[in-house]
Amino acid sequence: MVLYWDLIVASTILVNYSFVKTLLVLFKERVVWWRILITLAISLASLLIYFFPGELLFLRYTVGIWMGLAAFPGKLKTKTIQIAGLYVLNYAFIGSLVIFDIQSLFWIIISLFYIVVLYLIINFKIGINQANLTYDVIILPEKHLKAYLDTGNLSMFEGKPLVFLEEKWKNACFDHVGYAKIRSVNGVSETEVYRGPLLQIGQKSYDVYYCFAQLETYDVLLNYLMGVSDD
Repeated sequence: MVLYWDLIVASTILVNYSFVKTLLVLFKERVVWWRILITLAISLASLLIYFFPGELLFLRYTVGIWMGLAAFPGKLKTKTIQIAGLYVLNYAFIGSLVIFDIQSLFWIIISLFYIVVLYLIINFKIGINQANLTYDVIILPEKHLKAYLDTGNLSMFEGKPLVFLEEKWKNACFDHVGYAKIRSVNGVSETEVYRGPLLQIGQKSYDVYYCFAQLETYDVLLNYLMGVSDD
């Protein structure tokens, strides 16, 4: 019985961490470890629900909401999508165990192994893709800024691409020139637009407009319409 509970605890941690980490990577959000730890603590605490009286068992269906609120730092709309994804992944996994009548220790271990491999493959592919879309850029007076080519960034202002720059790089070299409506997964928002130095990648210079935001992972989010290359 001790082994049985050890397996339940281990599988709960492994499966939920894999699902949460995958959703964070897919939404390009960084991992905040205190959030992960709280999320896993909630998932483990949820095991106690099965000792509650029958009329309180419905509480287990709300666990994903509390886990999502703890795990995902995004805005409400994005967080809602991520929580829904967490439910889908969990129920797909549980459904697989039920459909294939997986009860033995061996097959549960095989299932967990599959989850781990799937997690590694997804994150490995995303990691390769991100590496291919990462550039070293210069926006004077700053040099060697880390930039990511956001293929979903198609925003324009007065016929020129809009590039997002980390807030901390805002300085006197940038002049406020207006506002632009930016469409994202969180809806449409109005953002301040700035004129600044040319953006340089390798030997090429790009005439763009800038918006400032809290990017965390990168210094710059490039615009897909720039036609970026390292040549």
